[in-house]
Amino acid sequence: WMSSWLVSNHWDVDFTKVVWEGLDLLDQHHHKFLSVLITISIIHLVSTLLLIHATLFKDRKFFIPWIITDFILNIIMSIIFIILTLLMFFINLVMALVFPMLAVLVVVFWFLLWRNILTMYTSHKRFQPVQPMPDIRQVAPNPKLKSIKNSSEI
Repeated sequence: WMSSWLVSNHWDVDFTKVVWEGLDLLDQHHHKFLSVLITISIIHLVSTLLLIHATLFKDRKFFIPWIITDFILNIIMSIIFIILTLLMFFINLVMALVFPMLAVLVVVFWFLLWRNILTMYTSHKRFQPVQPMPDIRQVAPNPKLKSIKNSSEI
């Protein structure tokens, strides 16, 4: 359906050729594209699970994978947003006005989520690993127990 749509909409010839070549390239390598997309999704899912672990068990070091992967995804989303906004001017003027407004809302919301997690990571020093219980041999002896022990020897 994309090929017939490109033929029916008469844009600039050079622009149509570039879009067509891009779609052909995507069609030829769709297995690689989907493999990369699935791999990125799995990595981000694991980092999100680590973020949940970090908030539940108050362990700061598990925030870092999510902060890094989400920052990379934010940059990619911003680049895609800019490219698609420029492409919308060739498709339809109404879409060129509506799409950027909706896309900016999504990108700004995503960056706000990222900033909130980064603020939580940097400001809450209490999110340290849980300290183990002290060894019983390291606890100072109770002087009352010593007097009870001495009284039982008498």
